[in-house]
Amino acid sequence: MTNGGGAPGRAPRIDRLTTMFQTQTVLSALVVLAGAGIPIMAALNASLASHLGSSLGAALILSLIASVFAWMLFLLNEGRCFPAIDGLSPVHVFPGLLFIAYLSTVTFAAPRLGLGNAIVLVLLGQLTSSAIVDQFALFGAAQTSLSWRRLLGLSLIVLGAYVSISAAPDVIRRGSQPQQPDSSQPSRQSSVDRS
Repeated sequence: MTNGGGAPGRAPRIDRLTTMFQTQTVLSALVVLAGAGIPIMAALNASLASHLGSSLGAALILSLIASVFAWMLFLLNEGRCFPAIDGLSPVHVFPGLLFIAYLSTVTFAAPRLGLGNAIVLVLLGQLTSSAIVDQFALFGAAQTSLSWRRLLGLSLIVLGAYVSISAAPDVIRRGSQPQQPDSSQPSRQSSVDRS
């Protein structure tokens, strides 16, 4: 017996699996693209902070722009001006505070640690925090036990963060300030010009 001209007896299950795989693939690709935008956002916001002379000013401008676009998308999608906020708990304010803390910290730290180092440390924090949230089913998340594979992955991220940061200690010490030439030593160019 065939279902819709497909393979005998198994077509609907195969179609559901194919649809699920395609959906997971598309969602995974979108998440990867969103993640790829984080270092770009950090670099551009650090540049804005340098231009303004204020990390908090850059975080404020980015937050305002994000708020305006989020409101426009909400208006287009929902057809109303503002979501109903009746019965919100004070804990619902916490994600906004975390967003500003993240944004301000990365904007300040990225030029001083190096963009790659800052993002590696952000990733380490995200993976560690998500493992804790999953392990204890915090904030309504589904409980997912910390397996040895996940623990190994976290350990490798810690090792990678250490290797990445220890490979560029001068960047961390100097921060975003360019090294100034030592004026007490004559430059090679001036000694060549004298001869």
